Amino acid sequence: MTKSDYKPFHWLNSLEPEQKERVLSVMRSLEERSDSHYRKSTILTPDNGRHGVGAAHEDEAHQAEAIACVLRWVRNGTTPSKAGALATDSLRRTLKRHNCRRESDIMWKRDDMAMDGLIARTAMSILIASGVLTDDKEENDEQGNG
Repeated sequence: MTKSDYKPFHWLNSLEPEQKERVLSVMRSLEERSDSHYRKSTILTPDNGRHGVGAAHEDEAHQAEAIACVLRWVRNGTTPSKAGALATDSLRRTLKRHNCRRESDIMWKRDDMAMDGLIARTAMSILIASGVLTDDKEENDEQGNG
């Protein structure tokens, strides 16, 4: 096998057509949610020459980036689990940089792990759509357990 014959593993391409369409549908929905966070961030951003109180506009931008980062990695062929780990690392670094910008403003600080839950839920949504994982709530509903 020559170097030109090598094709890297691409998670989305490894799915059956039906699974892939479900995953792409969920990814489109997640992308809409990310876009919504970007729009909210733009609305909350203070005008030029003004300083906002706290970092509400930054929170929305970080949430948008958390979702977009997972989607970007999955589109590039990584598994959702690996995409989640890479996005977590990226967002933690982003939040550390965010906290360094205005060190004396206590309303500005954000926990480095603030986006971990959102990233995990995003990756989990994709895995559930692919059929790799099942949603426990759906199983409980089918069994009549609540």
